[in-house]
Amino acid sequence: MQRYESLLSWKAHSGQVFSAQFSPDENSVYSMGEDGKFCQWSIQQVGQKINELPIHNGATGPFVVSGYGGYKQEQIPCGKLFAFDPSGGHVMTCAMNGSLVYKVDDDRFESTLTILGHKTPVVSVDWGSTMNTGMCLTGSMDGIVHRRLGV
Repeated sequence: MQRYESLLSWKAHSGQVFSAQFSPDENSVYSMGEDGKFCQWSIQQVGQKINELPIHNGATGPFVVSGYGGYKQEQIPCGKLFAFDPSGGHVMTCAMNGSLVYKVDDDRFESTLTILGHKTPVVSVDWGSTMNTGMCLTGSMDGIVHRRLGV
């Protein structure tokens, strides 16, 4: 195993960075933070924000389940909060009882699909890497994983 050292770093969010990953074409980096922002960053010019994308409330947590008698469970995000489809044309995010899918345009996101079916907040999402299958996964606070086809 090789030893990896940090080559470059930058202040991406006020508060914790909950999730970060390369864009599908690996020309930029996306991050979601405690500040509720979903940002796109340049790979070539480190620390340069390309875009701050509007995202629905609750996409970055904290995720909360409430119940009878004042029961309350809160989870700080620790899963994969967003995932791109293999083409890079859509991104799926966590939501209250499912996930939201956005169409990715150059400088904006357009909400295109709401996927429901969970009884508790979805805290982790992923998209299959095989082209044209439309298979995705959603995982929720109650330990349930749903596999979906044709998204």
